[in-house]
Amino acid sequence: MKKKLLTAVLSMVLCLGSAMTVMAAPSPTYQNTYQATTGSVEDYVATASSEVKAAYDSYKAAVASGDEQAYKSFIKAQTGVDVAQASASNVIDVVRPANLTDAALANGVLVTFDAPGIHGNSQVIVLHLKNDGTWEQLLASAAGDGKITATFTSFSLVFYAEVGTIASEHYHQYSQFTTAPTATTWGYTTYYCECGDTYYDNYVAPTSQSAAAVTSPKTAENNMPIVALFAAAAAVGAATCVRRKVNA
Repeated sequence: MKKKLLTAVLSMVLCLGSAMTVMAAPSPTYQNTYQATTGSVEDYVATASSEVKAAYDSYKAAVASGDEQAYKSFIKAQTGVDVAQASASNVIDVVRPANLTDAALANGVLVTFDAPGIHGNSQVIVLHLKNDGTWEQLLASAAGDGKITATFTSFSLVFYAEVGTIASEHYHQYSQFTTAPTATTWGYTTYYCECGDTYYDNYVAPTSQSAAAVTSPKTAENNMPIVALFAAAAAVGAATCVRRKVNA
């Protein structure tokens, strides 16, 4: 009987151990690519938060000259990346698709929007202006002439630029830019290739330990219950082994 109990407990521990991930999850599987329309930037800013208004005013001041170098400097200020060029640059209001649910958006969705000046072989950078007035870089690529597809979790003003042309044969060479953690947000490293390919790694927990225990930066889910279950199962297995040894 004890042998059967031990076997069952250890089997459960192994199953949990093989299934559990630590601060990681498979990339989301997108069922649809949503089509978005664009609205008036000025109308959006008129009703936006004070942080968004200030950030947009700073953007306009930074690129007031309208030359390519001004846009390249703006991109570097937001991403830490030196781009080869910054043509076809623009800020637009990407309007949330009417058929997009909150549940789908929470996990990130692919959205295609009109981007005049972009070509099918364009390397692109897309920046999204968040409600707190900061810009975030979106995973994005050209989706044919005059279109871009990017991953969204919220909607507001979007900056895009063509930063190069994708060659038929290309090998990724990544630059990296580190975002430091705050009391409530995770730090991470952005890896950016000039072709537009971007990924994130080297996550650093928030400086507040209570925040770090609650949320995983990749899954946005609390992993503590499964960790506790794993630990409890392991403890039961260890106790059973000790008892068998004492009674032997």
